[in-house]
Amino acid sequence: MLEYQDYQLVSVDEQVEYGLRTPDGTVIWPPETYRGYPFSTNEERAAFQDILNAAAVELKLDIATFVGGFQWVPRSRTTLVVAKVYDQHLDIGHPWPVEPQEPTPEWVEDTGPPG
Repeated sequence: MLEYQDYQLVSVDEQVEYGLRTPDGTVIWPPETYRGYPFSTNEERAAFQDILNAAAVELKLDIATFVGGFQWVPRSRTTLVVAKVYDQHLDIGHPWPVEPQEPTPEWVEDTGPPG
């Protein structure tokens, strides 16, 4: 088994996604939809706002009050890609490829609660 010596940060990817807070306070995150309407992209969020505006007009409600019950909730999602640096050196003449061996997981049988 290869032992690793260190970690190296390979890349960082940060994305902002938007959830929808509904008038009852529930927050829905993509890929979920609100009553079948997606809102993952800027275009989908704009179309959703148009739908809310049209619903307020159709129901003869004040648009600002009706639409104001909904809010976009941003959150940041950061993905880190990390590489393990193994503490092993191979002679130049070593055959390739060499794949690091992951430790074999130990399985413990659950016998239920004691007693």
